[in-house]
Amino acid sequence: MPFWLPETSAAATVTAPLGAETVPQIGTAQRLALEGVRYCHYQRERLYFIKKWLKGADDAPAYNLLIVDYNSRCSDYFYKDEDLKLVEVEVKAKHDLLEADARRVVSAWPGHQSEISSKD
Repeated sequence: MPFWLPETSAAATVTAPLGAETVPQIGTAQRLALEGVRYCHYQRERLYFIKKWLKGADDAPAYNLLIVDYNSRCSDYFYKDEDLKLVEVEVKAKHDLLEADARRVVSAWPGHQSEISSKD
């Protein structure tokens, strides 16, 4: 599986005590359960960290693929208000774990292996 797809990050989530995430189907106007809302917000936080570690044009294709994938799944959906409130609290509480997930994604990119992994 290519290193830039969200499954790379989701696989890392299995070993970390994050809440269960479900990658939503590609589409718009979807009604997401808690696990889908969680994925969208966790992935947005991971993308925030990844963006900080971009080195230049060589990283742009991988980062852009992550953004396109995220937007295709998470740009237009419906959710329960209580699910969103819960996930927003979780994102704050799991800041370090989400950052570690993002480090694992970026560490698979050429030119980032030693730099990112040495910060763990």
